Parts: sequence; C-alpha cells; structure tokens
Amino acid sequence: VVQLGTADPQLALQAALRVKDDVAGIDLNCGCPKRFSIQAGMGAAFLRAPERLESILKTLVEGLRPHGIP
Repeated sequence: VVQLGTADPQLALQAALRVKDDVAGIDLNCGCPKRFSIQAGMGAAFLRAPERLESILKTLVEGLRPHGIP
C-alpha cells in the first residue's frame, strides 16, 4: 500500500496510476498536522475543505476502479 499526500485530484490519480502495478492499494493522507502539509492544502487541511477531499477520493475511486485497486 502506498500513501499519497496531495491536494489535487488529477495529480493524485496520476501518481496512483503510476504505482498501480506495484501496490495492493492506495491510501490518502487525511490527517497529517505538519505545517508543510497544511500549507499545501493536504493532510489535516481537509478538515477545513471537505469538498476538496471528496473530489480527490471520487477521482481516485473512479480512476482506479477499472484497475481493481482499492
């Protein structure tokens, strides 16, 4: 399983597709409180922007479903 830290749905999908053949699943970091994560709009910043988190998750699920990657 690989964990992604991202604030961009398309970038998340590109990264996930790049490693899809080498992992059993994709995990999205939704809780990192580090300053660089919050300033970049990822990790714990999703608490203030749940619509961004929803967009990333939908993009990942829809983009990875055909490849059988959870």
